[in-house]
Amino acid sequence: MTRHPRAAWIVFGLPVVIGLAGIAVVWSWSGDLPDQIARHWGGSGVADGYSSLPVSLMTTLAVGPGIALLVGAVVWALKAPSRLAAALTVGLTSFVIGLDLATTGAQRGLDDASGVELSGWWFVAAIGAAAVGCAVGGLLTPRDRYEGSHPDDPVPAAASADWSGVVRSDIFLGISGVVLLAGVVLLFLPAPGFMIGIILVVTGLPLLATAWWRVTVDQRGVRLRSLAPWPVWRVGADRITGAEVTTIGPGEFGGWGVRMTPRGTGVVYQCGEAVVIHRRDARPLFIVIDDARGAAAAVNAQLRAG
Repeated sequence: MTRHPRAAWIVFGLPVVIGLAGIAVVWSWSGDLPDQIARHWGGSGVADGYSSLPVSLMTTLAVGPGIALLVGAVVWALKAPSRLAAALTVGLTSFVIGLDLATTGAQRGLDDASGVELSGWWFVAAIGAAAVGCAVGGLLTPRDRYEGSHPDDPVPAAASADWSGVVRSDIFLGISGVVLLAGVVLLFLPAPGFMIGIILVVTGLPLLATAWWRVTVDQRGVRLRSLAPWPVWRVGADRITGAEVTTIGPGEFGGWGVRMTPRGTGVVYQCGEAVVIHRRDARPLFIVIDDARGAAAAVNAQLRAG
């Protein structure tokens, strides 16, 4: 894998820029803020922790860009895609800075911050900022270049180039359903229940969306469509060099779900046979699925027909 020279500047530089910009905005409010700013709220939603503005700003820098850069360094060292690293570092920083702007902005014009109550909308704003940050970081980062790979033991081509199967995790479906249901119920409660509900819904939706995949092989290549309208994953026929079958488990990819490792990208919800789709410009794609051999044979039949 070869990273674009600009990728490092975005992964490690943009979080610092966002952090300093957020700190500058908060500092410009210094004349409108109380001497002691509320920084922590108890379970009842009442402020119970305070600090001066300089201490608050230093803490925000350490928690925001500081932790984001540490996470980015680990992800970078593990050779994760640059776009993923940028989405993580910029998204994490945007969340912390967005939350700081929301909580501090609510205290402008006050002489005493003791009456400031926790608001779930602060977290809505922070999550929105994180989503925008992830998108911007990923889109600004150039794609990594890969040498590609070819199968060592390709499966013989099938008579038909069309194939379809389902990857499903009943455990993930059940967990995501419970998390979403609990989150929706908590949304109707006052803070901090409302805040927890937002977090559960935001967590449960991606789990649900990626707990079921329809895998289709046809003349256009390979397509993975999730339970929701998005995400949809396509590997064009012109990018595929061949397919083979291997046996893998979640432990080889660091866990269950959609995983990105130096070895390749895995859609792994159980141990078993996986179709391995080799690509010209990316790491191999591993999909643990019933009839993996049939899927590989269909992919190779498509290549032969093309």
